Amino acid sequence: MRKVAVVGAGKIGSTVVDMLVGSGDYQVVVIDQSAESLQALSPRTGIETVAMPIDDVDALAARLAGCFAVVNCAPYHLTVTVARARRPRPRPTTWTSPRTWPPAA
Repeated sequence: MRKVAVVGAGKIGSTVVDMLVGSGDYQVVVIDQSAESLQALSPRTGIETVAMPIDDVDALAARLAGCFAVVNCAPYHLTVTVARARRPRPRPTTWTSPRTWPPAA
């Protein structure tokens, strides 16, 4: 079962949670700044709730580690923050310019 994080526990987030849990295919972690919003989800089974500041990129990145996917249902002004938290960390790779692709045989 793959772990999916839903950031934001409002109307849209709770609907997404219901769909994911209802599929039976996902372990769902719901993250929100509001403990009250998370408490409204508590009667549902099969979810983990986490109350934490969503605007802290490093803390959010640490919490999202190990998740297969992240569904952002947070308010618009937090979109970039959530994207930065989930952004893959740079890996040492060799860059090939598109002009030299494919490599010569």
